[in-house]
Amino acid sequence: MVQLLTKKSDQIDNAKIAVLLLIEKFANEDYFAKKECMVFLNSSFDSFMDGALFKVKKQMLPCLLAVAKHIDYSDFQSKVLKTYMAFASDSIWGVRRVSIELLPQFLNMIKETETEELIAGLDFLKNSLADDSRWVKN
Repeated sequence: MVQLLTKKSDQIDNAKIAVLLLIEKFANEDYFAKKECMVFLNSSFDSFMDGALFKVKKQMLPCLLAVAKHIDYSDFQSKVLKTYMAFASDSIWGVRRVSIELLPQFLNMIKETETEELIAGLDFLKNSLADDSRWVKN
């Protein structure tokens, strides 16, 4: 019974990853515009994040970067940047590693006038240099 539940959970995670990859590709290729990206953020995003494990979180950030170029800045701040900052302090080192790898792209999306967010990104960079995991700090 436990094995069946684990198998079903793996299938659900794999399906989520496949959908995130498609959304990322469609947003990057401009097949998805603001409307489609907002439907994802407002209708599906929370269900993707509910109980998300490493492999789903790992794919979430590149997807959010692709979606972010099509949405209003306020939506970027409330959904995308908020999720990124939560992932930057995640307990799983692999999630923090993906966060540090994508830090330049996220910093480029923050307006120059948003000094708190920019400083938070730089603080994350500084903290990553002293991270407990060598995979994050290297």
